[in-house]
Amino acid sequence: MHRDFARVPGAEVHDEPALLWYAVPSRSSWLNGASRTDLSGPAADKAIRLVVDTIQPLGRNVKWHLGPSTRPNDLARRLRDAGFEPTDLDIPGMAVSLDAVMRPPQPEGLELDAARDETDLVDWLDAFDHSFGSEPKGRDHPWFTPFAHLALGDGPCRLFVGRVAGRPVACSLAFVGGGAVGLYGVGTVPEFRGRGYGSAATLAGIDWGRDQAVDLAILHASELGEPVYRRLGFETLCEVSQWIWAVPDLPVRS
Repeated sequence: MHRDFARVPGAEVHDEPALLWYAVPSRSSWLNGASRTDLSGPAADKAIRLVVDTIQPLGRNVKWHLGPSTRPNDLARRLRDAGFEPTDLDIPGMAVSLDAVMRPPQPEGLELDAARDETDLVDWLDAFDHSFGSEPKGRDHPWFTPFAHLALGDGPCRLFVGRVAGRPVACSLAFVGGGAVGLYGVGTVPEFRGRGYGSAATLAGIDWGRDQAVDLAILHASELGEPVYRRLGFETLCEVSQWIWAVPDLPVRS
């Protein structure tokens, strides 16, 4: 997924065997940081300094992703020593084979489509913001320009927006790579929860992945989403964590 950030004008993506890191012209920490680390201890300290010293002067938060294959084993301590703080710890990493997916009935009244243009993109962003407790930002959202390049046209991902009577109420994001479809940003506006909309948005991403000839779906589950994913057949395979180096006065979850 993060390799595809190179499609965004002005982005830097450094894909090396021992380190994958990226800087995208956006204040969002989701688009600036590192997601694969396989280094010795001293080399990890040097890499942390390189990434922070490159991104921090641009006024962006830096997010570092840790998973079961992350090396060195004490990278979390090294990140803390460098000024990072944990934002999410022990996040379940879940997966399901596409031939084992459970399919509940499609909710009545829900229209679910892939975003095709910037109007759809704004609807997706509004649904995401409402779902995760943020004030909608429309075209001023830090994801607007990057996702216009990543998810519209022939981009490497798809944004699925669910509407009820024309109102955006659910969302999901799907990336394909490495033989799997990765699912992110699954959300439902609070007053519309409990109706199966999140499951439907998740299945939309899975079905798109199937069309891209992958046979596995993966995701990181929130506490709210984990039971939903289990009902669809997902199982926990690992735990991951995320650490942030935050710019003063910039929201951590920008």
